Amino acid sequence: MDKVQKTIESYDNTVAEYADKVSGLQPAEIHQFLALLTEHAHILDVGCGSGRDAAHFIHRAALLQASISPHR
Repeated sequence: MDKVQKTIESYDNTVAEYADKVSGLQPAEIHQFLALLTEHAHILDVGCGSGRDAAHFIHRAALLQASISPHR
Protein backbone atom coordinates (compact mmCIF):
# COMPACT_ATOMS: atom_id res chain seq x y z
CA MET A 1 0.00 0.00 0.00
CA ASP A 2 1.41 3.40 -0.93
CA LYS A 3 1.69 6.33 1.49
CA VAL A 4 -1.29 8.22 0.10
CA GLN A 5 -3.61 5.22 0.33
CA LYS A 6 -2.33 4.48 3.84
CA THR A 7 -3.09 8.08 4.88
CA ILE A 8 -6.58 7.96 3.39
CA GLU A 9 -7.28 4.67 5.14
CA SER A 10 -6.07 6.13 8.44
CA TYR A 11 -8.39 9.13 8.12
CA ASP A 12 -11.31 6.92 7.15
CA ASN A 13 -10.73 4.66 10.17
CA THR A 14 -10.62 7.51 12.70
CA VAL A 15 -13.02 10.11 11.31
CA ALA A 16 -16.02 9.19 13.48
CA GLU A 17 -14.00 9.20 16.70
CA TYR A 18 -12.30 12.48 15.78
CA ALA A 19 -15.59 14.17 14.85
CA ASP A 20 -17.14 13.07 18.14
CA LYS A 21 -14.22 14.45 20.15
CA VAL A 22 -14.12 17.88 18.48
CA SER A 23 -17.80 18.48 17.76
CA GLY A 24 -18.41 20.50 20.91
CA LEU A 25 -15.25 22.58 20.77
CA GLN A 26 -15.50 26.25 19.85
CA PRO A 27 -11.95 27.46 19.35
CA ALA A 28 -11.53 31.18 19.86
CA GLU A 29 -9.28 31.24 16.80
CA ILE A 30 -12.25 30.49 14.53
CA HIS A 31 -14.13 33.53 15.77
CA GLN A 32 -11.02 35.71 15.53
CA PHE A 33 -10.45 34.51 11.98
CA LEU A 34 -14.07 35.12 10.98
CA ALA A 35 -13.86 38.68 12.32
CA LEU A 36 -11.06 39.39 9.83
CA LEU A 37 -13.02 38.34 6.76
CA THR A 38 -14.39 40.82 4.30
CA GLU A 39 -17.86 40.46 2.85
CA HIS A 40 -18.02 37.64 0.27
CA ALA A 41 -14.61 36.31 1.29
CA HIS A 42 -13.46 32.92 0.00
CA ILE A 43 -12.05 30.20 2.24
CA LEU A 44 -10.29 27.02 1.20
CA ASP A 45 -10.56 24.52 4.06
CA VAL A 46 -7.97 21.89 3.19
CA GLY A 47 -8.17 18.73 5.23
CA CYS A 48 -11.57 19.79 6.53
CA GLY A 49 -11.91 16.73 8.76
CA SER A 50 -15.29 16.54 10.42
CA GLY A 51 -16.44 19.82 8.91
CA ARG A 52 -16.77 21.46 12.32
CA ASP A 53 -14.88 24.59 11.28
CA ALA A 54 -16.59 24.64 7.89
CA ALA A 55 -19.94 24.89 9.65
CA HIS A 56 -18.78 28.22 11.07
CA PHE A 57 -17.13 29.38 7.86
CA ILE A 58 -20.08 28.76 5.57
CA HIS A 59 -22.21 31.37 7.32
CA ARG A 60 -19.61 34.08 6.64
CA ALA A 61 -17.97 33.23 3.33
CA ALA A 62 -17.92 31.21 0.16
CA LEU A 63 -16.41 27.91 1.24
CA LEU A 64 -14.52 25.32 -0.72
CA GLN A 65 -13.61 22.16 1.20
CA ALA A 66 -10.86 19.79 0.19
CA SER A 67 -10.47 16.29 1.56
CA ILE A 68 -8.11 13.49 0.66
CA SER A 69 -10.80 10.89 1.17
CA PRO A 70 -13.19 10.13 -1.68
CA HIS A 71 -15.78 9.12 0.93
CA ARG A 72 -16.09 12.55 2.55
